[in-house]
Amino acid sequence: MASDVLTYSPSNVKLILVGYILTGVVSINVAWKGSKPFTTHRGIRGKHTRVYNPEQYATVTVEVLQTSITNDILTSIVGQDRKTRSARLEFSIVDTSGSTKLQSTNCFIQGYPDVVLNGDLTTRKWEFECLSFLDGASVGGNARQGFDILDPINGAIDYISGAGAEAWNFANDLTTIT
Repeated sequence: MASDVLTYSPSNVKLILVGYILTGVVSINVAWKGSKPFTTHRGIRGKHTRVYNPEQYATVTVEVLQTSITNDILTSIVGQDRKTRSARLEFSIVDTSGSTKLQSTNCFIQGYPDVVLNGDLTTRKWEFECLSFLDGASVGGNARQGFDILDPINGAIDYISGAGAEAWNFANDLTTIT
């Protein structure tokens, strides 16, 4: 794939909230707040081991243009959550020109953003708390398909298997000639 040109287009990044593609998004920042997936612990007799932590907690900051209807949608969601105290949102970030995909069914909006009203066009920063992410989350590049770390190994095994088969066929040919 060395000849492929990988490009990034911000317009191909989709932020989907409860089935609605948010518009006017300037930037998205995912900050992982949970622990690392594995931590090292010292065991008995000085031997170390790693322990798995399934926690995938993150804060997602979405910067939206002040003029975007997305602000109205998010304001409505926060208002309804304040009344019912039951907002649990489905939230997805998908890069359609690459392999990045993050999806959660356990998010909520922290609250209203800071509001600045002046003579300049500004943005609003909305913060989402995502308490967990679905399996299959991918933070990838912009290749159309992901990279399989085992692909070069499988290719080498296939090559060796093919070379072994050719050697076997050559040996069989020699035995039939004699």
